[in-house]
This record gives sequence, C-alpha cells and structure tokens, in this order.
Amino acid sequence: MADDDAGFLRAYERFFEKVPGLNLVGSAGTGEGLAERLAGLEPDVLLLDVEMPGPTGIEVVRDLHRRSLPTRTVVLTAFDRDEYVHEALRCGAAGFLLKSASPARVLSAVRAVHAGHASLALNVASRLAGLLPAGEGPGRAGAGGGRPSFTGQQAKICRLLAAGYRSQDIADELHLSNETVRTYLRRMFEKFGARNRTQLVALAYEAGVIR
Repeated sequence: MADDDAGFLRAYERFFEKVPGLNLVGSAGTGEGLAERLAGLEPDVLLLDVEMPGPTGIEVVRDLHRRSLPTRTVVLTAFDRDEYVHEALRCGAAGFLLKSASPARVLSAVRAVHAGHASLALNVASRLAGLLPAGEGPGRAGAGGGRPSFTGQQAKICRLLAAGYRSQDIADELHLSNETVRTYLRRMFEKFGARNRTQLVALAYEAGVIR
C-alpha cells in the first residue's frame, strides 16, 4: 500500500499483519519509483492514496496501465480532486473507497478486488457517474453519445454487482448459469467499452439503473 499519511500507513500495516492469509509485501509514503517496485514485487492488490508527493496516485495508476502490470488497484480518496477519480476509472482502477472507510470495509474491498470483482463505496459510485460527461469516456452507447442504454437483464446484473455479488451469486439470484452471467458481463464490457466491473457499475449509476 502507498499513502503519504505516516500514521494512516502504520495503522494499516499493523492491521494487515493480523489478518490471516494476507501478506503486505511492501509500503510506500510517496509515489516515487512505486511502479518500478510493483513491477518487481508483483503484488495482487495495491491500496493507493490519490494525493501523494512525487508521482500522484493517478499517475501511478496510469503507469501501471501503461506497463500492463497485473496488480489490481483500490484507490483511496477524499474527493479533493474529482478529476483524479475520473482518470483512475478510465485507467482501470478496480476499487474506490473514501479514506474514512473502516478497516473492515477496506479489507473487504481488498479481498473483493483480489477475487476479480469491483468494490466501491455507494457514494463514490454515484460521484463517479457525475464525473463521466456525455460523449466522453467509456460506455457511450450509440453514435449520438448520451447515457448508456441497459436492457432489463443487464440492469439487474449491474444492481447485483453494485451490491457486491459475485458471478455465481448473480447466477443463483437470477436463476441463470454462471456461464450465462459471464457471457452477459463480457458482452456488456464490449458494448459499453468498460474495462472492468467497477466501470460497469459506475456507468449503470450514470444511466439511472442503480439508485
């Protein structure tokens, strides 16, 4: 994890040390050289503050995307700079949390993102929707831009994604096969230009199919 708040960083280092099955392989107080370290360590998940000295969190996310590193990123933000969150979404960050989130919520997000799911605070998701102006970014259905258009079944799947459901959970809830759900997700990624489930959920908020 990387955060320029030394007290915050130490508190989470102590917290993660006590979590069975979780190994904190490194921590940093700045973004300087962080992408290079990550390329060597190859952690599964990066817990990343947005505003840090040196390269900012958003610049680190952009660098990870450019290098095609497999590390998934959970961005911590206080919404001081909305454009950071927008750009992190475009670069494929998989999770967004407010820094006021409880340690249990942060751990839940780390585990969810590690498992390949999206994880974002509801107020963060609604804020993200407002950061995607019409005609820009992923998910513009149709040549005229505007809000993305979801079918009824696609909307149901996105609502369950936003609630933290996994593919198998969604399949059980909607009485579908797991493969059918995965096919729906794959087609939605292609239709809306979303890189991951986090982007898909944010677009569903934007379209008004999630409240």
